[in-house]
Amino acid sequence: MNGSGCAAPVFSEEIMTNVPLSPRLAACAAFVRPGDRVADVGCDHGYLSIHLLQKGIAGHVYASDIRQGPLGSARRNAANYGLAGKIDFFLCDGVQGLPRDFDALICAGMGADTMISILEAAPWLRGGNYRLIFQCQSKTPSLRKFFSETGWEITRETALRDGRFLYTVMEVLWNPAAPRLTPGQCYFSPALARCGTPETVEYRRWVLDLLRLAAKHRPEAEICQALAQLEETT
Repeated sequence: MNGSGCAAPVFSEEIMTNVPLSPRLAACAAFVRPGDRVADVGCDHGYLSIHLLQKGIAGHVYASDIRQGPLGSARRNAANYGLAGKIDFFLCDGVQGLPRDFDALICAGMGADTMISILEAAPWLRGGNYRLIFQCQSKTPSLRKFFSETGWEITRETALRDGRFLYTVMEVLWNPAAPRLTPGQCYFSPALARCGTPETVEYRRWVLDLLRLAAKHRPEAEICQALAQLEETT
């Protein structure tokens, strides 16, 4: 889920400003186009949804979470920031039960397995004009591989540092004609290679270090192939 999962304190006497947005969520917000109708799935404390409306970025926001506790926290935070009644909240699993008239689906702070299960449960996302904005917490190469094998294309990806850790945020569009990713590209996508920021360079070094360690202790064919492909382009 987005952020730490901790409920923010409730302030009842004045409207709060300057929502605390982590670098991960700020990067997700930067991928939203002006006027987008956004589905913030796994909204947790609701800070991303609040930010998108506070700054006039999103045209409308659907915020959902599978747990009642975080969703209640998001509702309270929306009220604290003067947005009561301006965000539609849903207690649901993934996009099940959400209106389908959104433009961008944001999933942040989840692992690849959860993200894949959300997409597999909603085949109607394919073939439409939906944009996925995903910030994956774990097994990111598996998520890229899934996208490539099921007709999705990573069109943009950026790396960022949040505290001690490196993450990426990716924009994904339905495009069955897109070239399949190689094993190496599942670890470092062509879209990420085009980014060229210092964090992207750092992320690539980190991926290479992980692959070298994995190849040393667990020399599986796909890992060795991915390592060889990335080292060729160093």
